Amino acid sequence: MTSRFRRTRRLVPVTFLIFILALAALAQAATPLEKRADGISGGAEAISRSAQVPPGVALHGSPTDGTGDKAFVPGIGFPAFNFDDNALENGGFLFIPPDPMGAAGPDRLVGIVNAGIECRTKTGLMLFRDSLRDFFSPLGAATLGTFCFDPKIVYDHYEDRFVVVALERWFQANGDPSNESRILIAVSKTASPASPTAADWNYMAINSKVNIGGFDHWADYPGFEVDEEAVYVTANMFPFVSGTGGTRLWIVDKGVAAGFYAGGPAAHAVYDPIPAGYFSMTMQPAEVHGPGGVGGPGSNIGTFLVAYSSLTYGGPGNPEAVQVIRVDDPLGAPTFTGEFVTVGDIEDVGGVFGFPALPDAPQAGGVGLIEVNDSRALDAVWRNGSLWAVTTINPNATSDPVNAGQTTAHWFRFDTTSVPGPIVLTDEGNIGGEDIQPGAYTFFPGLAVNANGDVKFGFAASGANIFAGAYMAGREAGDPPGTVQATGVVRAGVDYYYRTFGGSRNRWGDYSGVALDPADDTTFWIFNEYAEVRGTPISGEDGRWGTAWRACAPTAPGLIVDVYPISGLTDPVSLFSKLDGSGDPMFAAQLWNGVIGDPTTLTDATIGVTIRDVFGTPIVGFPREQIFVRAQFGGWAECPTAVLHADFDTDASGFTTISRALHAGGSSAPGELMLVIVNDPLVTTTTYPLGLPGLQYWVNSTDLTGNLVTDLTDVSAFAGVYFAAAYDYAGDFRWDGKIDLTDVTRMASGLAAACPPAKALDVALGTAGEVGLRFDSPQGGVARDLAPGERIDAYLVLAGDAARHGIEAFAARLRTSDNVIVHETELLGRALNLGTDTDLVVGYGATRGGADEVTLARVRLSVTNAMPASFWLEGAKGMGGPAVVIGDGMEGVVPTSGAVEAPVARLNDKDFQPGENLPMVARLAVNVVPNPFNPRTEIRFALPAAGEVSVRVYDAAGRLVRALVQENRAAGPHVVVWNGDDDAGRKAASGVYWAQVKSDGQSVQQKMVLLK
Repeated sequence: MTSRFRRTRRLVPVTFLIFILALAALAQAATPLEKRADGISGGAEAISRSAQVPPGVALHGSPTDGTGDKAFVPGIGFPAFNFDDNALENGGFLFIPPDPMGAAGPDRLVGIVNAGIECRTKTGLMLFRDSLRDFFSPLGAATLGTFCFDPKIVYDHYEDRFVVVALERWFQANGDPSNESRILIAVSKTASPASPTAADWNYMAINSKVNIGGFDHWADYPGFEVDEEAVYVTANMFPFVSGTGGTRLWIVDKGVAAGFYAGGPAAHAVYDPIPAGYFSMTMQPAEVHGPGGVGGPGSNIGTFLVAYSSLTYGGPGNPEAVQVIRVDDPLGAPTFTGEFVTVGDIEDVGGVFGFPALPDAPQAGGVGLIEVNDSRALDAVWRNGSLWAVTTINPNATSDPVNAGQTTAHWFRFDTTSVPGPIVLTDEGNIGGEDIQPGAYTFFPGLAVNANGDVKFGFAASGANIFAGAYMAGREAGDPPGTVQATGVVRAGVDYYYRTFGGSRNRWGDYSGVALDPADDTTFWIFNEYAEVRGTPISGEDGRWGTAWRACAPTAPGLIVDVYPISGLTDPVSLFSKLDGSGDPMFAAQLWNGVIGDPTTLTDATIGVTIRDVFGTPIVGFPREQIFVRAQFGGWAECPTAVLHADFDTDASGFTTISRALHAGGSSAPGELMLVIVNDPLVTTTTYPLGLPGLQYWVNSTDLTGNLVTDLTDVSAFAGVYFAAAYDYAGDFRWDGKIDLTDVTRMASGLAAACPPAKALDVALGTAGEVGLRFDSPQGGVARDLAPGERIDAYLVLAGDAARHGIEAFAARLRTSDNVIVHETELLGRALNLGTDTDLVVGYGATRGGADEVTLARVRLSVTNAMPASFWLEGAKGMGGPAVVIGDGMEGVVPTSGAVEAPVARLNDKDFQPGENLPMVARLAVNVVPNPFNPRTEIRFALPAAGEVSVRVYDAAGRLVRALVQENRAAGPHVVVWNGDDDAGRKAASGVYWAQVKSDGQSVQQKMVLLK
């Protein structure tokens, strides 16, 4: 049963009761309790066989790819009912758990949750949605008017109808005659119901209040399936006061001609189906397939009732068993024949009937465990002589050391071809979920079996590092015993889930919907619950469940992939790429007419991809993440953190597109094509236009070296291409047959680009020499006087090992005090500057060097006043310091001052020595160096005479930020450091500030900029 909550009310105290009754002494001969008085047989005695798992069967903890002739390919998927949608249909009431169950018809899907019904097309379009209370309202006075719970749905493939069941209970007090229990059933009039109303459905209500042992009991936790002639509903029975009262089975005559299915009177009967010597515990009737049902035409067998609940023989080390009760002559004089089928020692269960607690599942976020319930049988299907069933177990270390101690979904397959002789276990296995995440818990499995004998399992999974979600796994008919193929995702959880409505149980399930598509009797549809984004908080809890559909089909070997430009383009195109993805997208590629110098035109080169199987059937919902592009010979490569995938999962035609930009480095080799990769081992053929083995899509990038980092080595490589006599496509970013300043601009734009989230240039480098600034000549000094307005030349000089070896590129920033004007910068040698302002990012057409000192650039400059002027050399484009390229590697060079923050040269300061503090002129004056700065700067000032001085920092609005000095000081130069803190010790924000120096009635200010 479910719990519900209304936003405007307290928790409605409807208690979910976990049922199991395992007292053999209470087993009774089956006796009809209403409508019929037929005699009932007690059935056969128990049959106990080998305690071993079948030969050749290994209970694998991790899913194992099958070796049959097909593999399961996920198809289209879409979300459905969620926590809040349900409340909208139920007057604000909220429900946990959702009890998701779904069924597939020829052209639509119907999903059921606590407490709603929803119908969608197989592409996800919603056709109708309603609450179950409204859905069953045509029953009128026959219904109780309360909320429904524990709904289920099945598609009756014999009659092409959807059939829905739900329970109701009305409780006043123990023994109150007004206490009621109902089973509500609806059947669609056609295979394509258009509404949730009586126009499209027939309804019936069964009084499920049953007197057992002198006490009225109500029905809970229904089992629900169909065969060729009847609808079966099982229920656990509870007295209205407390305790348990066994199980019951209702058999409903379909009445296709004039009864229930035809809208006429509904015939049904209720039975205690437990033969003497068998256990009253949760049972699941098997959904039956095939002409004539179990045994074929003329057979008298109806279905099988399957129960597990960790039934065992004698405790740990002894085998567990599945209890199977065969229902014969269901619409005549039913008989119920029981059998225990041992399944090996798969759990450690104490006692004769241990029923161990299953460990609840952890979840990412660490907020409460996900409740997994118990080991009852959860679903069963009979088809082609095999009875399949699923449950949840806690494997022991002997049977499954990987999943021992973890709640794990488990499946059984039994051979029934000898019935009425023994039922034989032929296969079983665990669905460990280890390929989702090691240590994953799997629970609430469901199953379906197709005409080929392939089986699909839907289940929930959660683990310490994943949120609770919906998953699927399958077995193709030829797969090895005990195995399942790789896990597929229905919908992964996206947040942690905790919702108890004030109780102690963080409930999930109680089951998973798996449906077979009657349109082809091959495709499976999984409908299940996943953890949605948290919201709708109540009393501090905000977990939200969602549901989703996902199709999956076992596909014959050989997927055919067709790749083509959707525009019909047949000419080659070029794509300029940058590592940050800001290059040319596929829909704006460059098309060139081949005439050197003519500009390119933009063209839509969006790639179309269509995937079909060898029979031409479109592969629907193939994951976009498994479709991507590659260079034919590895000439270019993508950032591993930003691979270009298809735009969307394949649609109903098996079609998707690739339209966005690459995050790529390197460039296409001559004639190198672009390949589209569909990452699936079943792909046998990929076709491209013109019979080529790929697309004529050429790629180049600012990462010329192809190491997925755009740095100074790429500047060196580009300069080599730029100055080379021969044409090289790698540097032709405009693809017009020549490399000119337009390509220089594009190369410069790529220097700031990086693979997300890494930075491209901020790297730690070794030291290969020194770099400094000299005045008047490359052999000049580092200090001199200069009159305001007078222009001189300064020379950037490299010395040391780098100069002697020779360099291919260098990068540095020349930074000056505010009173310096740089008029022009001239590079020396065959050089190309990609920097801006005073950034020098230079590549050489030929190695420059071979001497103890090498002149890199000439800088013409002047000063605006007679104040001391300072010069620094720092790193360019975010680098930690000046750098050079030697051979193919990048090395650092240090400023001659020995520290980046200290000047390398000085004007108008006769006492200057590189790296030392600077004296000031003999008058009240102030200078701030460095400026701009981060995180500290020096406020340098000179006092013409001894006296009291104050040094303060103000913000742009004139507010005092920091009082640095208020004291007497001697005449001459002084230095005060501001570390960027205010008077309260807080870090100042980025922006403009003023340094103010006051002394002897005079005041001077200097603007300074704090950058972060």
